[in-house]
Amino acid sequence: MARYPELRRTTVTVLALLFLIPIGNSSEAGGRDEEGTPGVRVTMEVPFASESLDAVKAATPSTKKRYIGNRAIPRKRIDRVFAAGPFDASAAISLQPLSISAPAVTPQAPVLDSGITGLGNPLPGQGDVIPPDTMGAAGPNHLVTLMNSEFGVFDKATGLIPSTVVSLESFWSFNPIDLPPWDNTFYPFDPKILYDQFDGRFVAVSIGGSSEGSSYILVAVSATSDPTGTWNRWAIPSSPDNTVWADFPGFGLDGSNLYVTANMFRFNPLKNEDEYQYSKAWVVPKAQLLSGTSRITRFEFPDPPGSGPTMQPAHTFDLSVPEYVVFEGGSGFLRVARFDNVAGTPVFGPPITVPVASFEAFTLLLDAPQAGDSRGISTSDTRLLNAVYRNGFLWTTHTVSGGGKTEVAWYRINPASGLVPAQGRIGDPSRWYYYPSIGVNRNGDAAIGFSGSSTQEYAGGYYTIVRAGSPTAEPVSLLKSGKAAYYKTLSGTQNRWGDFSATVVDPADDLSFWTLQEYAKLPVLNQNNQLVSQWGTWWGKFRPSNVKPPSTLIATASPAPQVVLNWTPDSVNQTGLELQRRRLPGEDYIPVVTLAPNVTTFTDNASTGLLGGFTYYYRVQAYNATGGSYSNEAFASTVAPPPPASGGGGGGCLAMAPSSGAGAEVSSILHAAILFLPAAVYRWRRRLRPGKS
Repeated sequence: MARYPELRRTTVTVLALLFLIPIGNSSEAGGRDEEGTPGVRVTMEVPFASESLDAVKAATPSTKKRYIGNRAIPRKRIDRVFAAGPFDASAAISLQPLSISAPAVTPQAPVLDSGITGLGNPLPGQGDVIPPDTMGAAGPNHLVTLMNSEFGVFDKATGLIPSTVVSLESFWSFNPIDLPPWDNTFYPFDPKILYDQFDGRFVAVSIGGSSEGSSYILVAVSATSDPTGTWNRWAIPSSPDNTVWADFPGFGLDGSNLYVTANMFRFNPLKNEDEYQYSKAWVVPKAQLLSGTSRITRFEFPDPPGSGPTMQPAHTFDLSVPEYVVFEGGSGFLRVARFDNVAGTPVFGPPITVPVASFEAFTLLLDAPQAGDSRGISTSDTRLLNAVYRNGFLWTTHTVSGGGKTEVAWYRINPASGLVPAQGRIGDPSRWYYYPSIGVNRNGDAAIGFSGSSTQEYAGGYYTIVRAGSPTAEPVSLLKSGKAAYYKTLSGTQNRWGDFSATVVDPADDLSFWTLQEYAKLPVLNQNNQLVSQWGTWWGKFRPSNVKPPSTLIATASPAPQVVLNWTPDSVNQTGLELQRRRLPGEDYIPVVTLAPNVTTFTDNASTGLLGGFTYYYRVQAYNATGGSYSNEAFASTVAPPPPASGGGGGGCLAMAPSSGAGAEVSSILHAAILFLPAAVYRWRRRLRPGKS
């Protein structure tokens, strides 16, 4: 840390469990043995701050710097080069069948209980940023959003608490290393946040700085379960010898510790680029963080044996168990490592190989298509995006290629045996899915949230549930529809989206879920009167339901225009049905008609606002007093009305076709304006629900 000699004023004590390891070694090599690698114990003073959000906000104009220029957050790629070609079965614990049998049930998708508008794209001139890194956590009474742009707290019932919103730079400000706005060596990025169910605190992690000598692991813990109050914050140097810098953190916690991993890079002047060196892990005991002190102890694991890029520690709910870490092993298998002795000096155990359904470990997946613009949306690569350990199983998810598109892969792993009792893919004939996240409730149900788009749909948010013991996911539900085509590179080459999302269990009942997903908003004009794409975020709450919806929904269009809907009834626990419809590319679902449980068909036509020449999606909601669920989606394209007869005093029509660039964005605004007129006319049909728009 040559740039900050004042940080060397304290003593660094490095102890190993069995022997002394000097931290000055440029390779940061730790001790190894066949049973596992003990962590390097480091105790030192680090930059520390304990402030209320009110104090942070009050200080922002003077002492808390905010970078107001546009910036694309670094996402350093790692070439997916694996030594083994085809999967070597002898290296696996077992090749047990990859799914489990379950009784046949009516497919159903969970109804959205409530929706809340999340934080959005900073306005032009206030510091644009891509990607947002859509990250959040749920506590007993609040939701917390932590993104590359801002921090904000939400009341679960009423939405955003405006007084809590501060920039990410302000949230992570430390007086010893407070830098001027033009110095970009300490800008925080890649935020992660979890709610610690053991101690009732919110815990956040980010990376600070993207060069050797100014790279930090940033850690913050709320003083109580109320995130609107005081937060304690620390900046831990990511490389004691200043030879590498950290990127793309993984974050987990259990009853004893925080677990952080990162990909470590070093700049190569000959190639003029940063090159991946190894993966590193930090284990930080929680007790010291709960009390709040500038002198803290952590255990470091630089390049532990068998480690690999983008390791994901688990959010662990079980007591007195190892902490598991999961990461890609190659096409067709994952690797699972573990930290043992978590209440003492942790030991990193060699990973086991876990066979899964084959996936190609792309360095860069194909861009996802979107309506209104021929340029696609970046879907990144196949790195695992988060992990949860609960009820003896390790759950994880990532984006993979399937059927010529991207889709979501999920896994339920028994890490003690290396078996995979269940796994699956969430795909669609036309829609691409990407940037998933997963949460697990006390019953062992898993919720998965993700982004999606197609040639007929703007980029929006989606979600589903995998029931405990089920080998398949329920049908996908729409969280929030995209409103326009999206293209933003900020002088780069990629139309950035993601890089991740958040799906978590609600600790208030430990059954419901919240997901926070990104969607494309309408573009806005900047200072130069140029249209600029905008991203937004949306919080949604849902839970597994005992209400069985109709199945096999089919939509058939015919002239008039009209769409005939047919479905197979299932009246279990139902008190009524509601047919819902949305028009592509940018509408959310609206109610069309309420029906009795035994109804099996409905004809949609102009009397409900149906128009010719559009594609409509439909679903049927079954409900009772306790909740509801959705059927599968079905779509149909209505017949366009014939053109008006020519003649008379002129006139004409404007034809708009999907195109690229600014023209596509102008078309999106005009299209959206036309698109929303029928929705406004039929607004009276909507049943108002908190947070829905």
